Amino acid sequence: MCINEEVRKLKSMQLINDRCLELQKKKGGKESSKVAIKDTNGSAPPQAKRRRRKTNGQKSSGCRFYKSTALGNFSDLALDEVRDIEQLVSMGRELEACPYYGARYSLPSAQLVVLPYQVLLHAATRQAVGINLRGNIVVIDEAHNLLDTISNIHSVCITGAQVQTAHSQLTKYLDKYKMRLKAKNVMYTKQLLFILTCFVKCMTIEQRTSSDNAEDVTKLMKLNDFLFESRTDNVNFFKLLQYCQRSEISRKLNGFVDRYQSEVSVSHASSDITSGHQMLDGSHAITSCPLMMIESFLAALTNADQDGRIVVTKKKSQLGRSFIKYLLLNPGIQFADIVHESRAVVMVGGTMQPVSEFRDQLLSTAGVAAERVLEFSCGHVIPSDHLLAISLASGPSGQALDFTYHSRDSTVQVDELARVVTNLCSIVPGGIVCFFPSYDYETMVCTKWESTGVLEKIRKKKQVFREPRSAGEVDQVLTNYTRCVKVVSLHALRGTVREYLDVIG
Repeated sequence: MCINEEVRKLKSMQLINDRCLELQKKKGGKESSKVAIKDTNGSAPPQAKRRRRKTNGQKSSGCRFYKSTALGNFSDLALDEVRDIEQLVSMGRELEACPYYGARYSLPSAQLVVLPYQVLLHAATRQAVGINLRGNIVVIDEAHNLLDTISNIHSVCITGAQVQTAHSQLTKYLDKYKMRLKAKNVMYTKQLLFILTCFVKCMTIEQRTSSDNAEDVTKLMKLNDFLFESRTDNVNFFKLLQYCQRSEISRKLNGFVDRYQSEVSVSHASSDITSGHQMLDGSHAITSCPLMMIESFLAALTNADQDGRIVVTKKKSQLGRSFIKYLLLNPGIQFADIVHESRAVVMVGGTMQPVSEFRDQLLSTAGVAAERVLEFSCGHVIPSDHLLAISLASGPSGQALDFTYHSRDSTVQVDELARVVTNLCSIVPGGIVCFFPSYDYETMVCTKWESTGVLEKIRKKKQVFREPRSAGEVDQVLTNYTRCVKVVSLHALRGTVREYLDVIG
């Protein structure tokens, strides 16, 4: 939604966000103003209060679209009628007001707020945006994805490249400002450096096993076991995170890196954490401020031991590609705040069965009593006599069909699947829809079928459509699909077309 061309031309979303925050901190124009983004109940969150600033008539050097008068005008017009993102951006260009912050400025007066999953389900993001759920009704559409989405949002992965870069940047920052910082700030900064060093050692293959024949090592651990093994069990992560939030060390470090780019380099990473034999893999993408991701990982370590697991993967001679990942196993603990704060939660979806999964894994663990849960389900649009379910254990040649993760890529399985689909095309007079477990697997299968001539045989009997990854192109594919009588349509199991078919039956 950014309309500042100087910011939009940056290559990555992380750089755009960092530049946006930097421009907000710079002094504004002659207009003495305060910009405060309030939440949905009309009160400004703490980070918004800190954003208030007076310019005292100095020349503008910040973002010219971030001014209170323009944002106020944008807020008033945005509530006149329902507008989509493109219309908000167009209106922002006309008023020379930031559409993103203008929309957030409109939250207190809005009666209906549409949010993506990531904003609603992540408490820190809700607070930063200014979403207050207390007393409001929350409606979650496509709720069958809720369990996986919560787990994915709160699962955090940090790589060796990010940890080493953060260690290098933080070391330079401490060396330069050590005499200016308070003793307590120096103590917490050294704690961060100690933790980063421990994480690097945890991702490093030991010298006695780092021979040329050494293989990659992957280990699954409980959270407490990881803390003991990494020797960080004596660190108070709660106080450390409070310091990071209060001092905004990640943002300060980001500004420090931008200002002293020539002095802060990954090559300056301390030898005591690289051990001299494993260095950063230059091909690995590193954000400008990896400490933000480190903070998210530290926050995940404050969860209960039984609510998650830690996966440590050590790459031979490639510390930059080694990683530590936190996997959330109990999504209910992250959903509890939404249930308790809101007036009511309505979960809607076309494929919600079995509902017991939501009751057991989400609502019960969130502390919701069984009598508070109301369930409504309507009949399916397809008559029962129009539906026939058949399970195939083997293909036309007698080969057993085994599409588990470890076997589905084999040439034998792909060839047998080709015989099944080819025979169905000869028997079924109308259309055929084939679902694959992922886009990548669908691409792999179609590539093999194209090389072996299977798709050409199918095209002689039916026209073939493949689901595009871009949601904007799905409508055209569906339109072309409905125009043809004899077609084969290939889709990912969790793709967009599946959702359309759930609706149209």
